Amino acid sequence: AAHEPSPCGRAAARTMQSTMDIDSLLHEASLFLSEHMYTVLVATVVFALLSLVTTFFSSNTDSAGDQSPKGKDVPAPRWEVLRVLNYLVIAVFVGSITYTL
Repeated sequence: AAHEPSPCGRAAARTMQSTMDIDSLLHEASLFLSEHMYTVLVATVVFALLSLVTTFFSSNTDSAGDQSPKGKDVPAPRWEVLRVLNYLVIAVFVGSITYTL
């Protein structure tokens, strides 16, 4: 008769397998970072600088953008949506540059 592992033995085997999976994942991540550290660093710096520039320019235009033209009932722009789109465009730009490197 074949020996069937106990429930505790199966749980221990699953825990060992998940630990090996995590170790394998961490190993792959460290290999990726060691191979592409320069690219990741450049992309991070570029994203931070472009985000800083976007924040600087958007803070200068906030007070002027909140006023609506005289005599017209024009809906105000949704600045928060535009800010999110700015950061999304920056992220896509930096990601595409990083991908080509």
